[in-house]
Amino acid sequence: MLGGGSNMLLTGPIDALVIHVNLKGISIENENQDYIHLCCMAGENWHDFVLHCIDNNYGGLENMSLIPGNVGTAPIQNIGAYGVELKDVFLKCDAIEIATFKEVSFTHQECNFGYRNSIFKTTHKGKYVITRVTFKLTKNNHKIQTQYGAINEHLSMNNSDKPHY
Repeated sequence: MLGGGSNMLLTGPIDALVIHVNLKGISIENENQDYIHLCCMAGENWHDFVLHCIDNNYGGLENMSLIPGNVGTAPIQNIGAYGVELKDVFLKCDAIEIATFKEVSFTHQECNFGYRNSIFKTTHKGKYVITRVTFKLTKNNHKIQTQYGAINEHLSMNNSDKPHY
């Protein structure tokens, strides 16, 4: 199984079946005046998805820009940066069980997120292919996380208490 391939270095030909997960699309599952449940297909580039959210004023992912990879691989490692982790905005993910081709969904609780960890790296490793991830993002009253050392230091150097867009 191949996502974006950003963490691979091939040193020769591969004599095997390679399946590239390249599912595309971003859609709204639910929203109200404060929150949006945004579904993103697994093959979308992570950084492009973060930029899409910023462009549409959806808050929660901004600290995780520039992380390489695709959306579908993000829950596997519970990616994070600058004091924010995927688990902070994760609602659920849809997947296909490789052995049965059965479609299943995993809730936040079922993913058992830890620091750079989830069931997809432990008990469920190699058993599922994530096809879609649903996020709960803010539409207003964003809680911008600036406590992380490098961000806080940069803001202090620029005599500011919050980032500017």
